[in-house]
Amino acid sequence: MGGDLGMEATRSPSAEKKSPSPVQVAGSDGGTESLGFGHDEGYADSSVESIEVEVWDHDSSYGDELQSMTTSLSSTAYHFVEEHGRTYHSYRQGRYKLPNDEIEADRLDIHHALVLAIMHGELNLAPIAGDIESAIDLGTGTGIWAMDFADAHPNTDLKANDLTPVQQHMVPPKLEFIVDDIEDEWLYEHTPFDYVHGRFLAGAILNWPRLIQQAYTCTKPLGWVEFQEWDTRIYSADGTLHPSHSLQTFHNITSDAHEKRGFDMSPGKKLQGWLRDAGFINIVAKRYVVPLGMWAKDKHYKTIGAYNFLQMKQAFEGIALGTLTQDGWTVEECQILAAKTLTDAKDPKIHSQYDFYVVYGQKPAG
Repeated sequence: MGGDLGMEATRSPSAEKKSPSPVQVAGSDGGTESLGFGHDEGYADSSVESIEVEVWDHDSSYGDELQSMTTSLSSTAYHFVEEHGRTYHSYRQGRYKLPNDEIEADRLDIHHALVLAIMHGELNLAPIAGDIESAIDLGTGTGIWAMDFADAHPNTDLKANDLTPVQQHMVPPKLEFIVDDIEDEWLYEHTPFDYVHGRFLAGAILNWPRLIQQAYTCTKPLGWVEFQEWDTRIYSADGTLHPSHSLQTFHNITSDAHEKRGFDMSPGKKLQGWLRDAGFINIVAKRYVVPLGMWAKDKHYKTIGAYNFLQMKQAFEGIALGTLTQDGWTVEECQILAAKTLTDAKDPKIHSQYDFYVVYGQKPAG
């Protein structure tokens, strides 16, 4: 790619706050069910025009929440599974297909910077008050969004859960990280939240309508739920991404592999309908076009395209290894496909892009 990217993703400044706490693990008997491209109607596009192409030459409250269903984290959650030179979560082993090692943690932090750039620096778009009592972050990953939100809302009791305990131990005082599977029963019906947040859960959820119904049940009347989510199917608006490109092949093969196992890889465009079906009102849905690479002329698109390239550069191999080896691919075959895909992603003549959605809604007063 031409030019220096000129940027470096860093961990949240919240990590500078000192006071270590143990992590909690939640367990329940809730089960999951399996579920099952084009753009949805009714979305407010943040980018209605086409993208112009540039000419190239922790101090935390880890207490006794849900005492009957929550126990101290056993050491097994930290005994990560090693496969193909990468590590994966051991709690509910195999539930999520991507790694949890330092390479993936760095990628997720770059992804956080990408989404902040897409949303012009906003952590959320739902019109929540600054002094809400409680909130939860679903599938928090490295916890970087949760730490930034906790800094912005220091009086809010914030829970953040994930399958793997890779979050910072030095965190804001009212932030609690929990090891949990968000597709289990939540058990927060009697202690509902003012705000429920979920981001980048494509490939991690088997039953989206059930998840959103759980969010509805565990949200206070007049509280808000917000999802920031991808349609992971890549495309080009001008036809420069061809079916013969490895970049297209990679996305087709890996997305199909996920969907064969029941994971919806294009949840973003369906969120508006799912929130409506769950009973939410005052729903707002926005679609953002996100380039892959620095081919766009506009500075904003060039910036988000650069961030997107940086995070996908670190994702190609991990995605291939986590999905395709289960279908008989060798590690070497996955690495070759990832390398060819990266070559296409670097090509400024291929104007590939994704759609990213931010959808939020409010629970009625009654």
